[in-house]
Amino acid sequence: MGEKAVDRNWTVEEVVPLLGELSFFHGMPDEDLEVAAGLLERFPVEDGFCLFRQEDGGNAFYIVLEGEVELSLALPSGSVEKLAIRRPGECLGAAPLLHGGPQSASAVALGETVLLRCDEAGFRQLLTNNLFAVRVLEAFARVQRALELRLWAQERLSHKVRENGPDLRDVSRIIQRGLLPREAPSIQGFDLAAGTRLEAGGSGRTMWDCFQLKDGRRGLVSFNVLGEGFPAGHLLVLARSLLRELARDQDDLRGLLARLNSGVAWGVVEGMEQSMEAGILLPSGSSVEWACAGRCPGGVIRRRTGVFQGVASHGPPLGVLAGFHYGVQRLELGSGDAVLALSEASQGILRGAADLVASLQGKPVGEVVSTLQKALKKAGTPDVSILFARKQ
Repeated sequence: MGEKAVDRNWTVEEVVPLLGELSFFHGMPDEDLEVAAGLLERFPVEDGFCLFRQEDGGNAFYIVLEGEVELSLALPSGSVEKLAIRRPGECLGAAPLLHGGPQSASAVALGETVLLRCDEAGFRQLLTNNLFAVRVLEAFARVQRALELRLWAQERLSHKVRENGPDLRDVSRIIQRGLLPREAPSIQGFDLAAGTRLEAGGSGRTMWDCFQLKDGRRGLVSFNVLGEGFPAGHLLVLARSLLRELARDQDDLRGLLARLNSGVAWGVVEGMEQSMEAGILLPSGSSVEWACAGRCPGGVIRRRTGVFQGVASHGPPLGVLAGFHYGVQRLELGSGDAVLALSEASQGILRGAADLVASLQGKPVGEVVSTLQKALKKAGTPDVSILFARKQ
């Protein structure tokens, strides 16, 4: 596995539109992009190719065009710590070219990756453009902020915030409880209920919420934070605030989920490797629209037959792949049909929950969710949020 042949035949006319689509170059005029296009070469590499190793000197500046590059740090103990993932529009390799020191981490391509590359002379020439220099400084600032937050979180994860006081999970549980709505919205033609099972020793990493789109339609959402690092409450606050604000200007779930994903991707603390699963129910007319980022198990329970039909996931968790376009599934419902979604559960637990719901036909939806919460507790399921919509 290694470097592929460098493509030196692409024209400036071909490169400028590509640069304009990368976040690093947003807002730059075409004449500046043309200069950059003349200095940057297209550099495709295969999975596992090492761009540079920790302690190497600096010899090139890179911007990711396609694919991903992982940064990692070799520790004195001999273990390797993953630091961050560089994705399209993000840069790497600039620090040694500026300060003359060695690389602080190793960089390896994850899958087939295409980069833009220039040597030190080309990098110095690019820096004569003030806007380009500002973008490099902004990238450094984000990395520094992420490093500071990472160190802060690691320190707090191993110690109490204060002697005999709350740790980070305590803080997340406090945030979680403060964010939860009091009741589900009223939507014509449907009975809705939702809940989050709160445990004294839980992680505080899941919650449900409601939102309203630009066209007035209202829906339910569940969030579930994945990975360890910064307090889960940090991502819950971010996702809830973004969703409610972005929904004001959206009238479809595809657009809403795409924008929410991009917002979470920018808000995730770099190096923490955290992300967020989200399941959304949008009841309207005779159907419910379902959209899912990550694995949020759920399905439709048919009143007449008791048959359970699973629903699909539509893409990776929020924050993993900026720019991803999620799908939406329309679930047609008859009278008494219900949609159940859990923030997290095995297939066996999900089927058991669906069977329990089928046995509770005619019960008030609030009672259905309450009964489910008790059953999930007995089953030993960790923190879980429940969304439930039944057609009248």
